[in-house]
Amino acid sequence: MEILTPKTVRRSTRIRVEIPVTVTSLDRMRPFAETCMVLVVSAQGCGFRSSQALPIETPIIIGGLPGGASVTARVANSSTIWAIIRGGPVISTSCSPKTAISR
Repeated sequence: MEILTPKTVRRSTRIRVEIPVTVTSLDRMRPFAETCMVLVVSAQGCGFRSSQALPIETPIIIGGLPGGASVTARVANSSTIWAIIRGGPVISTSCSPKTAISR
C-alpha cells in the first residue's frame, strides 16, 4: 500500500506546452514587460521562461493567450537553475481560472 504525504500529492495535472505570451508587471516599482514562453500549465497557474527572474509576489498580467484572453497572476517562484540549463529562469505563477479576462 502506498502512503501519500502532502509533498507527493498534486492539486492538479501539469501539462507541458509551448505558448508565446506577453508578460507585464502590474507593480510600478518592478517594471517588466517581455514576450515569454509558457512551458507548463495547471489549474493553479503556469510556468514560463523569462530572460530575468522576477521577485516573488510580483503581480503580473499574462496576455496574448489563445483566444485573445489575458489573465492576472502573482509570481510564486523563480527558479534560476533553469537560467543555466534552458537559457532563462522559469517563473511559476499562481492564478485562478476565474481571473481570465476576455478582450
